[in-house]
Amino acid sequence: MSLIIGLTGGIGAGKSTASAHLRASGLPVVDADAISRALTGPGAAGSLAVAEAFGPEFLTPEGAMDRRRMRELAFRDAGALKRLEACLHPLIGAAVTREFESLSASPIVIYDCPLLWRDDFRHPAVSRVLVIDASDDVRLSRIVSRPGLTEETARLMMKAQPPRSRILQCADDLIVNEDDEAALRKRLDALSRIWMAITR
Repeated sequence: MSLIIGLTGGIGAGKSTASAHLRASGLPVVDADAISRALTGPGAAGSLAVAEAFGPEFLTPEGAMDRRRMRELAFRDAGALKRLEACLHPLIGAAVTREFESLSASPIVIYDCPLLWRDDFRHPAVSRVLVIDASDDVRLSRIVSRPGLTEETARLMMKAQPPRSRILQCADDLIVNEDDEAALRKRLDALSRIWMAITR
């Protein structure tokens, strides 16, 4: 049985950078966002469930979930967001479980999930959660450095997320990522050695 490490963090904290490094270092990564995208692609189970719940107008001509239209509806209608989650979460959970089972020979598996701080996203197989954190100022500066994003948009994106304190509550392991990428990689490598020792 693998030691499954959940990986999460607020926008701009460096979770994606951490995930990429862990993958490059040889650890298998199960990516919840990638699974969600696959399930809402053309003709996929999630897209069909969305069409049944919301109507075919929420699909693109190719048969994928219309992400822009669905996002706009969910943003203004909390009930629609709950219905969307009811459509997709069971499918995502089942797909994640299958991924974990297929990787059961690996001593450590990383579960990259932005919403892991939510109880309904905490997969029962997850043994520990690593939170990548950074101050609001650091996160804001990173977000606005992305092409096409203004400070106003960045602040709205941060405001749409839970407070840092809520995300930190789920942490078994914590990396404060306010230095350069080399420092982050060094801390991740040190944690990986600890995790490997746990599996022995």
